[in-house]
Amino acid sequence: MLQGAALNNADNIESENQIASVFFRWAFPGAGFEVYGEYAREDYSLDTRRFIQYPDDLRAYSFGFQRVLRASAKRLNVLRFELVNAELSAADRGERGDPESKVLYRPFPLYLHGVTRQGHTNNGLFLGSAEAYGGAGFRLGFDQFDARGRRSLTLERSLRLDWLPSQSSVGPAVQPDVLWALGGEAVRFKGRREFGVSVTTMIDLNRNLVQKHDVFNLRTAFSVRGW
Repeated sequence: MLQGAALNNADNIESENQIASVFFRWAFPGAGFEVYGEYAREDYSLDTRRFIQYPDDLRAYSFGFQRVLRASAKRLNVLRFELVNAELSAADRGERGDPESKVLYRPFPLYLHGVTRQGHTNNGLFLGSAEAYGGAGFRLGFDQFDARGRRSLTLERSLRLDWLPSQSSVGPAVQPDVLWALGGEAVRFKGRREFGVSVTTMIDLNRNLVQKHDVFNLRTAFSVRGW
């Protein structure tokens, strides 16, 4: 990630890539509390000065926790929260790369190396959340467990492709896709089988990246597992 000062812009081309991350998890079994997070950076910093100047250059981070609110012999209530943020930083990546290639003067997100399929992907799918591709998101949930099964309530927000409007080639009609969702789920055990039902209502703002193309949706699912 950190290279010597002898490097110059010509050495730092778009197809080059390095990545480093730091992950932590701290669990307190006696308190029923767990916290975790990760901070990642992609590509090297050119020199020590830029490493100090732009600590948020091509970075992404995640943070989450779980907290047991109530624990008894018959019931367990858990609050959980998780977020990921990989939006474009304030660092000017346009200062880097080949001056003859104007594409390198536009902001670009993680995972992009030459072309997307050369990034951290497997068969074209991101090795991470979709929000980490220049977006952000969070999930807040409540779970209740007992001998009969589980009940859950979850609120989610997903911001995807937040960097696209900065690309002059796409035009002003292209806007980031933002999804809000509120869902409930119930799971019940009966013998060796597990029965589940979920209902989620959501609104997709700028669906398919089209400005003001907002769509409501209701999703239901039923499942049976066991033998």
